[in-house]
Amino acid sequence: IEFQFEPIAAAITYAKTVTKEELAVIVDIGGGTSDFTLIKVTPDSKGNDTDILASAGVHIGGTDFDRLLNYHYVMPTFGLHSTVKSVNGSDIDVPTSYYRNLSTWHKINDLYAKATLIDIKRFLAFANDKKLTGRLVKLLDEREGHNLLQQVENAKKDLSDSEAVSLDLSFVEKALELNLNRQDFEEVIDNDLGKIKTVINGLLNDSSVKADQIDAVFFTGGTTRITALQNEVMGLFNNARVVKGDVFNSVAMGLSTDALNRFG
Repeated sequence: IEFQFEPIAAAITYAKTVTKEELAVIVDIGGGTSDFTLIKVTPDSKGNDTDILASAGVHIGGTDFDRLLNYHYVMPTFGLHSTVKSVNGSDIDVPTSYYRNLSTWHKINDLYAKATLIDIKRFLAFANDKKLTGRLVKLLDEREGHNLLQQVENAKKDLSDSEAVSLDLSFVEKALELNLNRQDFEEVIDNDLGKIKTVINGLLNDSSVKADQIDAVFFTGGTTRITALQNEVMGLFNNARVVKGDVFNSVAMGLSTDALNRFG
């Protein structure tokens, strides 16, 4: 058993496309993390003649973008920003924690707990807009939270190719649909895109390489399909060309090539 760095594996795949030595930034963004590697690559690189000059990363990925899209543009349909009547007659907001948990994959199950669900129903019994909060209760009663978040993820993927998509929520309420558009999505992820840009700038500073020295930016990982993300990254590199790898398989393909070189 031998091990290989993922950026090297991606670089091995990328090396098949080059005809001379190049400086490349490998941008690998998946579900949970964004990883960046500045690398010197040569044609038909076999790993040992591929040099990592600097690496950096940040815990931002596709699931973060799903969460933001779900929270800001889907959860209002389930009562986010609505109010309940308090015992003294004043209106108070429905807790945002319900909706933040419902937008975070690993926290959804917490809302299904019997005691938690009882508390939510008691609180929402005094809701001023029972149609919206009723959808939330039904969603939790039928344990459809993960299904909803999966539908939001699918919509996010579709927005990579379309300006607008329709989110089918008929599993919650008959004929219920929600329109989502790319511009709104790009606005809610803009802050995270700025963080990614900052990390890449740090990568260049660590290696003392200037942005205009980069020959290519190699994108891999499903989240790199997002148009705004590609534009944000490429805005840093005036002279670099875009190289789009197989977003799901570039690393695996490089590992296969590396294994053949080592053991074949």
